[in-house]
Amino acid sequence: MEAVKLRNHAFELFNVSLKSVTPCTMMLNSLKISGNILSVGDQSYVLNNNVHIVAFGKAVIGMVKTAEDILGDHIVDGIASIPSGIQSTLKSFGKWDFLPSVTSKVKLIEGSTNNCPDENSLRAAQEIKKLVTKCGENDIVLVLISGGGSALLPSPTPPLTLQELSTVTQMLSKKGATIQQLNTVRKHLEELKGGGLAKAAFPAQVISLILSDVVNNDLNFIASGPTSQDFTTPQQCFDLLENFDLLNCVPQSVFTVLNDRSQSEEFKKDSESEHTLKKSVASFHCRNVHNVIIGSNVIALNSALKYADSLGYGTYLLSSSVTGDAEERGQMFALLINYICRTMYSKNKPDQLLVKNEFDLLHRGLEKSQLNELCKVVTEYDQCSKPVCILAAGETTVNVVGQGMGGRNQHMVLSAAIELNKLLETDVLSKYAITFLSAGTDGQDGPTDAAGASCDQTLIKQALKLNLKAEDFLRTNDSYTFFSKVDAGRYLLKTGLTGTNVMDLQIILISPIS
Repeated sequence: MEAVKLRNHAFELFNVSLKSVTPCTMMLNSLKISGNILSVGDQSYVLNNNVHIVAFGKAVIGMVKTAEDILGDHIVDGIASIPSGIQSTLKSFGKWDFLPSVTSKVKLIEGSTNNCPDENSLRAAQEIKKLVTKCGENDIVLVLISGGGSALLPSPTPPLTLQELSTVTQMLSKKGATIQQLNTVRKHLEELKGGGLAKAAFPAQVISLILSDVVNNDLNFIASGPTSQDFTTPQQCFDLLENFDLLNCVPQSVFTVLNDRSQSEEFKKDSESEHTLKKSVASFHCRNVHNVIIGSNVIALNSALKYADSLGYGTYLLSSSVTGDAEERGQMFALLINYICRTMYSKNKPDQLLVKNEFDLLHRGLEKSQLNELCKVVTEYDQCSKPVCILAAGETTVNVVGQGMGGRNQHMVLSAAIELNKLLETDVLSKYAITFLSAGTDGQDGPTDAAGASCDQTLIKQALKLNLKAEDFLRTNDSYTFFSKVDAGRYLLKTGLTGTNVMDLQIILISPIS
């Protein structure tokens, strides 16, 4: 069947994109040695058995392995905070090249099950702080950072406890807070965030190699910016808690920490209200730091585009910065699929439904210029009888109201499937084979064992034959259960923990049915 072929192609494209952002490849491109001189971008450092490695994030285990291969005996010691189970997962998938050797000088500590800080990740953070604090001006602290770093470097400021910190972040996450909003709060509740790690390591030379999982690669928010300057304020945290209606829910210690921080001289205050308005200076100057983004979703997207082209698809890159509510974005992608099919079907003839479709997409945030360009390229591909591949990437949020099991990617795909089923009434979609996939490059979508899921326009009809009402599963945030029950779970994409993390990828494949 054409639908199965497209689904398999979507899975292949996702896996190819993962291979392009392996830590090994990116580290080799970033660290260069000539004699005893280490070059990182335009900066040079003298090596003299003086390198200390600290690492935290879902992708850093492979970064540690490659750093050790490159730097060898120059490494003195190190601590890496990595996700629970990642070593056994990588072994089970035969990814031995991601794993440090048994003689590694870097201590690996697994923690943060399901991306939630725990006692193990807290211990790792404490050991990291202890390690960097002892370093002097002739030492090099090589900091390896990737997505998931915030949860793997918890450092609650007393009297805030680890459990209270987890409670606050989970509350914000369930309310649909963006990663920028979450990490703004973390920076003011934790000691090592917002430049805190750089401050602890001063006066040592700090090199931070960063695998970005944040839209637009903003250093201030990747892993909550432990080695970058911070200009956010405690008042922003208060405002966020108020906007999400959480002021009366969070522990009292949160107010204690935020109020104590707001007394610092680095903040300017309103003389009448005493509210902190802005920072006059950064929390820490970070002059001892060289931050380098070594990988992002753009690399993964370009790799997928190239592979899709080799499979015979006409390709188009929609965006590398998809954000917003996952359910709404799922509906948008369904409307976009319908727009593409209708564009090919109408073959430049007047079509009022196509005009309405375009208006709906503009209302959902797409630009007129984007749609004009997309319409042009899709028409060209259709004239050449090429199937179409549309790629996007980013990170969405979910407002969790149910008690089900799922993640933002599965939630998005289920939303898209429901919308596609509604659009089938126009009869245009039935003339095309369609696949839509959304998956997290870290291999874990929410607290599930799936990276994400895919759908086609028949998914909902298959579910109805099993007496499964998709809307009920969407409403209760139970997308994983839904996909597990339909077609023996074949719409789920399960990769295991991948050892990398550059946010989520979305793939649309469309081919006319013969």
